[in-house]
Amino acid sequence: MISINSPAKINLFLKIINKRQDGFHDIETAFQLINIFDYLSFQTTNSRGEIKFKCSNVELNTKSNIVFKVAKYLQSLTENPSGVVISLKKNIPVGAGLGGGSSNAASTLVALNKIWNLKFSREKLQKIGESFGSDVPFFVFGENAYGSGKGEILQKKDSTGKNYLIIYPNYHLSTQKMFELFDNESMTESEGNSFLNTYLKTNESVRLFYEKIAEGNTISLSGSGSSMFIEYRAKTEILKILKKIPKNWRFFLCEALQYSQLREMIEDGV
Repeated sequence: MISINSPAKINLFLKIINKRQDGFHDIETAFQLINIFDYLSFQTTNSRGEIKFKCSNVELNTKSNIVFKVAKYLQSLTENPSGVVISLKKNIPVGAGLGGGSSNAASTLVALNKIWNLKFSREKLQKIGESFGSDVPFFVFGENAYGSGKGEILQKKDSTGKNYLIIYPNYHLSTQKMFELFDNESMTESEGNSFLNTYLKTNESVRLFYEKIAEGNTISLSGSGSSMFIEYRAKTEILKILKKIPKNWRFFLCEALQYSQLREMIEDGV
């Protein structure tokens, strides 16, 4: 059995450069891995070619889940795949700008590449991953990186080594929808994250919270939202902020990572 801790990420900054002819957008960003994890396990079975997928989140426990889609695609590239049971324990919020689905997809690529002895290189896995999401190549990369192009062109960077308070306002934002809103609205671009002004218009309670906290703190948006984050040194610095977070929202106290388990798996030989 292979078990993988599938990490989240934040975008330390994100700048939208332009919309491309293919409908995607060129961006510049800095990806930082953080120690919030989903947990995946991959167990081979004697049922040749059968893929069973189960998820702790009932709403995600379907064949439309990105994990199942990646598994089926990889299966099509091998002639004699063993059966596999894939279990996903979900902890990273969905539609939060933390890359949970992309991280799960990358973990599935690396694990099944090993289980089915496909012997694909990291570059090959990144290329496959790109078709499932622009953040997937980063998670296959397994290290902190600057990203350009759609986010798939990566240059290794050091970890910040910082602590972060992640604030999730308990609602889902579609990246595709956020790009559409950004393209259709003429507004001043925000420093740090191009999506910020668009994001603040999506939810009144979030806008009010952001404005209240931003008066005395540097609060940033991750990805296209909906999660925000604040860097801190000691927990005492953020106690007042924690008291202001609405009770129906989620928050995480986390640390920056230097690299993920996938980097080690690939270095050990996929």
